[in-house]
Amino acid sequence: MSETSTYETIRLEPAVDGVATLYLDRPEKMNALDPATYEEITQAFADIERDREVEMVHRGKQYVRAIKLYYKKFGAYPPNMDALVKTNQIRFLRKRYKDPMTGKDDWRIIHVGENKVPAMGLFGQTVGQTGGISPTGATNGANSTGVPDT
Repeated sequence: MSETSTYETIRLEPAVDGVATLYLDRPEKMNALDPATYEEITQAFADIERDREVEMVHRGKQYVRAIKLYYKKFGAYPPNMDALVKTNQIRFLRKRYKDPMTGKDDWRIIHVGENKVPAMGLFGQTVGQTGGISPTGATNGANSTGVPDT
């Protein structure tokens, strides 16, 4: 867990196999919950989430490093993630890591051109779709009844 967080009414033990343990630590009050305890529990959950985010960034950097080493060695990007673990008896990545946010091993290489995100307008509509009102307020080929203008 985060090194900076200290708690007065709870005790948080680090994750073992992905499960952290939180104990109420108010024996003088028979572990009754009060606003301070609720606040510390909320802070502990935020700390756990933050630790997972930091770990995800660290693992992502390991993959980026491995891809750069692969490219430097072969002059091309790896065809898949398995090529980073072992290609021609060379390891570019120590092991395949699980995503700490999802718990899955679903890392993949995003090739140039695959990372397209459509521009979004008002209310989550993609810009440039036919019908309706565009982000500039103009109609896109349809009148107020939804029938295309002729």
